[in-house]
Amino acid sequence: MKIKTILLILLAFTLAGCEPQSVGNSLSGYKEIPGAKIQPQKAVELVSPYLDKTFELRQKDSELNRRKDREPIVHVTLKDDEYYIVKENYPEKSVYFYLKHAVKVNIKTGKVTPPE
Repeated sequence: MKIKTILLILLAFTLAGCEPQSVGNSLSGYKEIPGAKIQPQKAVELVSPYLDKTFELRQKDSELNRRKDREPIVHVTLKDDEYYIVKENYPEKSVYFYLKHAVKVNIKTGKVTPPE
């Protein structure tokens, strides 16, 4: 009975997906992701045409007091099998902050999904 319960719990965690995690930014650099065909630096290169759009969408959508004196930097967050990449000048500790209006890149295929 205990083994069955443990297996069900493991299955639930697998189906629920992974919590998002920061893999770095353009100032600190990016972590290597084991098993990923597309590494974060390559993903940033793939989405470079969309980075200004992410910044624009995030600026319009936010009521935050933006820091005009701070240059925006690129943040990369990993969630499930996708990198979420944004350009942002507001420092935030929560990785969830960096998911909205992000360009997504599949870590296995490199497929790019533009920001919405």
